Amino acid sequence: MSDNRVPGNARLAHLLWLRRRHGWGTVLFVSWCLGCLLVGICVGPLEAFIHGTLHGDIPDGLYKALLFFIWSVVPVACTSVYLWVRLHGRPDGLLAVRSAWEGMRLVAQPDTTDAEGDPWISTIDHILFQRDTDRTFAVLTEVEKVPHLAVFTVEDGMIRLDAVHDVTAEQRRAFDDGKTRHQFPWLEPGLDYDSDSHTLLVR
Repeated sequence: MSDNRVPGNARLAHLLWLRRRHGWGTVLFVSWCLGCLLVGICVGPLEAFIHGTLHGDIPDGLYKALLFFIWSVVPVACTSVYLWVRLHGRPDGLLAVRSAWEGMRLVAQPDTTDAEGDPWISTIDHILFQRDTDRTFAVLTEVEKVPHLAVFTVEDGMIRLDAVHDVTAEQRRAFDDGKTRHQFPWLEPGLDYDSDSHTLLVR
């Protein structure tokens, strides 16, 4: 087999890792909505408590401070925690390559649908690995819409395609079962798929 090694790119890996922050806007909006709900729940009891103890209405300054805290601080705090969880733990010496092997579509699992019937696509657009990673692994690929296994080796900061062969009989049965195909363990241990960035992390 000819040398088809592809070197990993550190800048591409950095940009792909930042894609993991996808969804922060939704978190911000949802936490703001929850803040509005908290305002409706908390203001009434707080006003009743102040009226009962101080025999007066809730101070305007305290009311504004409560609104600022719930509408501003809570959403920002929730979004910050979300971003920290998503971006934390980036491996050292991370590299990336684009999945551009001709005629192949790498997937983390066969295409399926969610509970609402919408398509759930698990295409692997990029592969991430560390500079010192040294391992061989296989992932599911579709060649002319027929399932196969693509075998790759990562070493010396590069990745190469070693072989493409048929899936096992067990994998074929799982692939053909449209209802339970997503429950089959398609990824080997040490392979992590991120659906937001469509990346496969090889550990």
